[in-house]
Amino acid sequence: MNAENFVKFYYGAALKGYEQYGIHPLATLAQGALESGWGESAVCKKTNNFFGITASGSTTPHWKGEKYTSTSGLTFRKYDSFADSFLDFARLISKSSYYTQAAAVSHNIAQYAHAIAYSPYISESNGDRRPQYESSIKSIAQSMQQWFAPLWGSVKKKSSPIILITLAVAVTALLIKLR
Repeated sequence: MNAENFVKFYYGAALKGYEQYGIHPLATLAQGALESGWGESAVCKKTNNFFGITASGSTTPHWKGEKYTSTSGLTFRKYDSFADSFLDFARLISKSSYYTQAAAVSHNIAQYAHAIAYSPYISESNGDRRPQYESSIKSIAQSMQQWFAPLWGSVKKKSSPIILITLAVAVTALLIKLR
């Protein structure tokens, strides 16, 4: 799938993630495209899992506990729909203390790409590819921009309480680290 079709098809799901959890839809779309091979990876097609989220942890409002084990032996969450995958991703990034910094800067793709690439979201047991991951998110977001901007521009911008709470949590965490 190309960038135009990916944005047009999945924008609504990414926007719902923003509305419910405060994660910017462009950050969600770019990371989803990267992790799922633009929605074409075998795991994505079999599981509706656009973000490579492994099948650990408790069930959520968006994941009922169904799992899929890939040919590589990794176990991933299997979702009822792509919308559930997008919402569960936004929930994970906004609610987990591991991703506080990434959540707080999701409105700035360069800062988000760096924060998520150097967070526990990426586990590089076969070598450190964090710089490439960061660069890929930025590049994909750039490739999506011309189709994303008109959609995003039509959304009435408002301060989401979730964004403000996320920002407050990030500032608090930073202050604690500085002590």
